[in-house]
Amino acid sequence: MSGYYYWNKICGKVLREDQAEHMLGLTTFFLNNITRALASDEKINWSSQTASTWEIRSSNNADPLDEAIADAKSIVASAHVSFYEDFKAIKYNALSWTWPDACPAVMDQESLWARFWWAMDQDQHFYRMRNWCSHDLGVCKTTLADEMDMFQKLLESYRDFLPVVEELVGKLKHGVEDKAAW
Repeated sequence: MSGYYYWNKICGKVLREDQAEHMLGLTTFFLNNITRALASDEKINWSSQTASTWEIRSSNNADPLDEAIADAKSIVASAHVSFYEDFKAIKYNALSWTWPDACPAVMDQESLWARFWWAMDQDQHFYRMRNWCSHDLGVCKTTLADEMDMFQKLLESYRDFLPVVEELVGKLKHGVEDKAAW
């Protein structure tokens, strides 16, 4: 049945099956990174880092806890950037579809899609963190204070946004798995 699409209404928006599956994969990837970051911070307390990532990476005898924290932050930062690159590809329509009603002005501001879009918008900390992780994390000019501030803000944003992402992933998963709806 090449050329035929199956549609389903998920979170108030009509999506093609391939769109829903891609969005589920992308939002699940993001959710996994949020939970990884929060669990890592809870386990090893990122705020206990005593040297910048640059200082840790350039040291011959870095503190093992500092190394563990820098490694954890690097994994989270890499995944954050990866997520954002895929999100931007959709946002700028490099793919054959876009996020549902991708213009926040026309969305119901209480919808999950609107809340997700708003959090990803360039005015928000998630986007600034994507740029910072790409250009400033682990470079000589970045101080420990800068690093601590950026990651603290990211963790706060992740904590605040976790319920929205969990709900969106749950509804996308239910919609994708509901084969009768397709």
